[in-house]
Amino acid sequence: MDIANMFSNVWIEIDGTNFLVADISSIVNVPMKIMEQRSLFLTYSVVDGETPRDVAKKAYGDKSLYWTIMFANNLSNSVEDWPVSTDTVIQRLINSMGSEEAIYEIEAYVDAAGNIVDIRGLRHLYGLDDTIHDSEIIAMYDISGVTFEQMAILKNEAKRNIRLIDPDYILEFQEAVRTALA
Repeated sequence: MDIANMFSNVWIEIDGTNFLVADISSIVNVPMKIMEQRSLFLTYSVVDGETPRDVAKKAYGDKSLYWTIMFANNLSNSVEDWPVSTDTVIQRLINSMGSEEAIYEIEAYVDAAGNIVDIRGLRHLYGLDDTIHDSEIIAMYDISGVTFEQMAILKNEAKRNIRLIDPDYILEFQEAVRTALA
C-alpha cells in the first residue's frame, strides 16, 4: 500500500478557499534518531511555483512522496507553510491587514545584524525614560524599521531552503514510517 494513502484527510481553509489535504501529523512516531541523522538530508531551494509534489517528482521521481518533504521540514500545511511568490505574499498581507497602506507601516525594528529589537526593551535595559523620543533611540542604537511587507517577504524567503531526504535513503525512510504507522 502506498504510504500517502495511509494518511487521513482533513479540510483546511486558506484565504477563503477550502482544501482537502493529507493529515501527515500521524507520522510523529517515526523515531527521532532517523530525523537527527544529518547525512540523511540534502538541501534544496524552492523556486516560485514549485509545490511539494513538484519537488518530490524532481527529487524522487514520484510526486506521491511529497509527504516526506513535509515531514523532513516539520511542515503540516503545504499552502501556508510553503514558500509562495512575492505577489502572493503581498496580496495575502493586504487581505489580512485590510489595506495596501497598512502593509507599509513599521512592524518591528532590527539591528545591523538583523536581530529584532524592541524599543521598549531598550528603554528598560538602558534605563531610558519616556522623554527620549523613539527616533532618538533608533539613531543611538543604529536600528532600522522593517515594514509588515518586508517582514512577510523575509519570512517567505526563509521558507525556500528546505531539507530533502537523500534519494539513496528514501526507501529506508518509507519503511521506518510504514512500521511506525502499522
